[in-house]
Amino acid sequence: MIYAALFTFPLIAQEEEFAQAMKAAKWHQGPCNVDLGAAADLRVPIGYIFAGPSDTIRIMEAMGNIPSKLELGLLAPGTFDWFVVYEFADVGYIKDDEKNSLDADMLLKGIQRANRTGEQNTKEKGIPHDAES
Repeated sequence: MIYAALFTFPLIAQEEEFAQAMKAAKWHQGPCNVDLGAAADLRVPIGYIFAGPSDTIRIMEAMGNIPSKLELGLLAPGTFDWFVVYEFADVGYIKDDEKNSLDADMLLKGIQRANRTGEQNTKEKGIPHDAES
């Protein structure tokens, strides 16, 4: 399954690191086609730019985000007012006979633990976060 997440960034905590990551990235200028691995191909329209997986990870880290390491690329308008990150997760579905064996409490605790880890990482980097998340 391909996931796409839209990001905006009114505040960048590490502007120098971000500027360096943006400059070092190998950008594909639209119009062009780019490969999203075995998952798909993407048509980059005129006026848009695309960065591959490793550049996407560096840009995300420079912005204080924690990459999943599933990133396939980043698409943005040339102005970089916003961007979309594409990821791929080889996931299936839950069969009806398996639905009753899921441990909802365990799943929730895992999500909460991941959120706490993410919040701690952003605090350590000095990046503001919403305490109510």
